[in-house]
Amino acid sequence: MKAKQGLAIGNPTAHAQGMQAKTSEGLEVLAAVVVTAGLVAGNLVLFSPLRVDNRVQPVPAAQTAERP
Repeated sequence: MKAKQGLAIGNPTAHAQGMQAKTSEGLEVLAAVVVTAGLVAGNLVLFSPLRVDNRVQPVPAAQTAERP
């Protein structure tokens, strides 16, 4: 039989170490996904007000020239 990733099939210690490595890799991927989602959400919340132009518009010259 072939050993998977260099671990012997009949060796419970090596199997436990392999499972621990998979678990830690899974946690690392989960943490990366959570951090990335947090950064994207933070950018969306912080910078979405910049998409709305609520600055005061200058008065057109035609309205200022019409003085009675």
